[in-house]
Amino acid sequence: MSNKRILSVTGATLAAMLMCSGIARADFTENFDALTDGTSVNNLTNWSGPVTASPGADVAVRLNSITNEESAIVGQVGYGTNSKGVEFNFQDQALRSLTVSEAVTTAGGPAAFEAKVRIASIQTNNPGTTNPPIAAGVNHSFTLLIGENLGYASELVDATDAVAFAVTFYGGATSSIRVSNGSQGFDPSVAGVFTNLANPWSVDTWYTVMLSNIALSDSGDGTNVTATLDIINTDTLASLVSGATVTANLGSAAPGAGAFDQIDSIGLQNIRGNGIATLDDLSLVVPEPASLALLCLGGLLMFKRR
Repeated sequence: MSNKRILSVTGATLAAMLMCSGIARADFTENFDALTDGTSVNNLTNWSGPVTASPGADVAVRLNSITNEESAIVGQVGYGTNSKGVEFNFQDQALRSLTVSEAVTTAGGPAAFEAKVRIASIQTNNPGTTNPPIAAGVNHSFTLLIGENLGYASELVDATDAVAFAVTFYGGATSSIRVSNGSQGFDPSVAGVFTNLANPWSVDTWYTVMLSNIALSDSGDGTNVTATLDIINTDTLASLVSGATVTANLGSAAPGAGAFDQIDSIGLQNIRGNGIATLDDLSLVVPEPASLALLCLGGLLMFKRR
């Protein structure tokens, strides 16, 4: 069974679970399947990314890894397929700005975010050279930022005025998951800014990142907003992180700027070394009206009768 088929099955299962827990309507989904291979994210609607020509863009939708497409290394054993995910090379960053209809506000109730991430065991080099492997976790780190008022400038995600949840697959001698903890700043290498969950992850492995119970607030400075983090191996469903609390962090200019009352942007940062990270199947879901709850209850009763 391919990765994409597995993703579809787990996605459908999660959707059913969320529906019966009151979280069902997807205001934002993106899986990149219908896009042309090699399309730079900078050319996608509501995306911002490095301004680099396709198909050689450093952040682009790819069916095959860039290591398989660089003419200088044809014949090298490459990294295989991405199932049309967005691939990040070097220390590149991108931003997905949500439209008014896609954004989540306090009026929607508790929300949930999901994305799938894979970090490669190889690094990219300049064309004409090989792409050597890297020891597990070393020089590989990838961060998801889910929040309000994230911007994009000089080909970098600008979190100066933002408030956001952060989840980092952090590389080093021992890899770990690091999460925002209500501090100020978004650099996971700075002591105290993130909490280190000490959950080592594996390269070349798809993980599903799920933030649930996101209860946005019309009051406070944003650090009063929390979410529950679960990370599973997408293929085996084995748990990497279960029920961890993530608290929104503030940007350097965010204190006193206002409450964390909507999710309107998603920042993506490949932040260490020349590693390759792939992102796929983004979604943001919010509660359905009470009518769905009644429908769900009816479905559960029918299932019980069977």
